[in-house]
Amino acid sequence: MKNHVSYPSTTTVQKSFWFTKVQDGEPVDLQTDSQYTGRVTYSSKSKDCTLTITNVGNSDSAVYKFRFITNHQDGSYTGDPGVTLSLTDLHVGTSRYSSWADLTCVSSCTLPPHSSYIWFKNGEKIPRKTSSTYSDYFEYADSYSCALQEHQDFPSPPVALILNKHAPKLPSVSVSPSAEIVEGSSVTLTCSSDANPAANYTWFKEDEDSPTASGQIFNINNTSPEHSGHYICIAQNTRGRHNSTVHLTVLEGNFPESPQSQQLVCHSKPQTQQLVCEPHPSLPRASANRVPSDPVPVLPSNSAPVLPNDPASMLSRA
Repeated sequence: MKNHVSYPSTTTVQKSFWFTKVQDGEPVDLQTDSQYTGRVTYSSKSKDCTLTITNVGNSDSAVYKFRFITNHQDGSYTGDPGVTLSLTDLHVGTSRYSSWADLTCVSSCTLPPHSSYIWFKNGEKIPRKTSSTYSDYFEYADSYSCALQEHQDFPSPPVALILNKHAPKLPSVSVSPSAEIVEGSSVTLTCSSDANPAANYTWFKEDEDSPTASGQIFNINNTSPEHSGHYICIAQNTRGRHNSTVHLTVLEGNFPESPQSQQLVCHSKPQTQQLVCEPHPSLPRASANRVPSDPVPVLPSNSAPVLPNDPASMLSRA
């Protein structure tokens, strides 16, 4: 702030200062005012007097007047009407939805159009966020502040978002894979719940007293039909508990019939003089996902195979 004064050449200025307050009828020099300690400096050039204030805050909004005292009796003068300093802080406006918040960087003064902003979370700069608005999931006691891009050293006061403590809400339980679960495969059960403080998770199988597992994720490897049944996920914190149930069905695997139990049909090939034995055509062949049986050996036509179902019987050629 600058003030210009005029006085006769025969007048000597003995003291000059700036003030905002009057105490006991006397102006209080800013350099002796505890509100401005270490933050104000005076400088003069010719008859121009300049006031510099550092670390300006909203509380510095006031009318500043310049006063000088001369060597003449009653020669004290004050510049009127003074200089009005109006300040505005940036501040963060919030709209909350459970653990989600919509934030807005607000200023009461008119800013240039298309101004760029900087956002901070817990004191750390959030990259690539230059809009005056920002949305985010927050955790317990996360704090946010904002600043103008060209004045990032002067951020708004931080705003702390405190999650209200509450019991777990109805847990959501998912099963992966969601398709049919075949014996011998693996399956993962996942349980999640909105809770503050965070919930602890425990798994029970229906009609069993002891917990089956603990933690948000429950993995079952090498499943068998005995794993089928209802599984209960309990979410619990210091505020209460809630549970959800999911049903798991493990399909019994289909295993191929062993070669020893297959019925064989044998016939001779005149061209090669060999006897060939194959499974009976009325029996279903193994599907593609079954383990293939060992090939049936091809015997010379003058040999007789031993049938697996009747070790004592022999085939003879007619």
